[in-house]
Amino acid sequence: MNALRASLSILHRPVKFPALHFPGLLHFSFVSSSAPVENQQSDRPFVLDYLTRTCGLSDEQAVASLRYLSHLRTSHKPDSVIRFLLRLGFSRLHIRDAVRGNPRLLVADVEKTLRPKLELFESLGICGLRLGKFISKNPTVLTASLLRRLVPAVGFLKSVLHKDEDVIKAVLRCKCILTKDIGDGLGPNIAVLKEFGVPNSQIAMLLTRDPLLLACKHAYFRTFVQKVEKMGVSSDSGLFVYAIYTVRSMSSATLDRKIELLKGLGFSAEDVLSMFRRVPSVFRTSEKKLKEGIEFFMKKLGCDVSVLVADPRCLMHSVDGRLVPRYRVVEMLRSKMLTRKERNCLWVFRMSETEFLKKYIFAHDKHAQELLELYYGCRL
Repeated sequence: MNALRASLSILHRPVKFPALHFPGLLHFSFVSSSAPVENQQSDRPFVLDYLTRTCGLSDEQAVASLRYLSHLRTSHKPDSVIRFLLRLGFSRLHIRDAVRGNPRLLVADVEKTLRPKLELFESLGICGLRLGKFISKNPTVLTASLLRRLVPAVGFLKSVLHKDEDVIKAVLRCKCILTKDIGDGLGPNIAVLKEFGVPNSQIAMLLTRDPLLLACKHAYFRTFVQKVEKMGVSSDSGLFVYAIYTVRSMSSATLDRKIELLKGLGFSAEDVLSMFRRVPSVFRTSEKKLKEGIEFFMKKLGCDVSVLVADPRCLMHSVDGRLVPRYRVVEMLRSKMLTRKERNCLWVFRMSETEFLKKYIFAHDKHAQELLELYYGCRL
């Protein structure tokens, strides 16, 4: 309870806004009025007129929003909401998008509903235009319960990530992480990882990289973990969370197709599992790219299956964008007796771009221009 009170204390600090003047209304190129609908000269319903002229919604968007605001008769409350958001640093487009995504925002109580929630986000460092962008993409967060959803979610994220900047990354990457029930996903999912002995640093990395994965329903998450465990990835290897991330990134049918593809190209079942344990992310490579890469190494370079099993990272590179251009440069150098064959045939493809250019092109002054033309010509 004390922790909750401490978390909530930030919500009661007064916020000083700069004095802004809004002649007519809000510097929008629209006109609003607090006059009731019967005083409007137009035959259009007041709400439609307000949404299009003041908020900038299209007629179609305004009609779709009408059911949430049909009771609105004056612009007093929506005007106060828009003024408040502008003073916080929201742009006009942010407000338009927020209203389009959550029309009920216009009738929210500024002091009781909006201010406490937005102060919570500001306490994390999400302010000004950044706050406006966040709310415009996730406006329903302002109708979520402050005490039952937002404060507990932020508190839980802080307990795992520790740094506000990492909390911000997770929140910005997964809009629903603040409104989902922690007890149905995030909490038990992290507990499972801890049961498997996954280090806190790896859990934090996964939470910032793919928060949606950790926020999914616990039953789904457990199937991902069980599948990774079944494939023999050690939970203390540092690759466990990457393997979960990989399994989650595709359907079971897609993963099975990739496994069968590898088997059809000469890899045994144990070879496939070994590749997954070494570099889980290689299985996020498309089937077409995998096939082209394997055929290049085995047919063009004469590599044995065991070489690719030992270092499957090379299969993540583009054949046309990286493998073929480098191969042709090295072949030209060999034809000119300017380099010898590497003991590890994959080394040249693993090098960074800077390293490759330095060793295989710029080191040969007399042939550098010819090599560059060959290298970049192959990549067109």
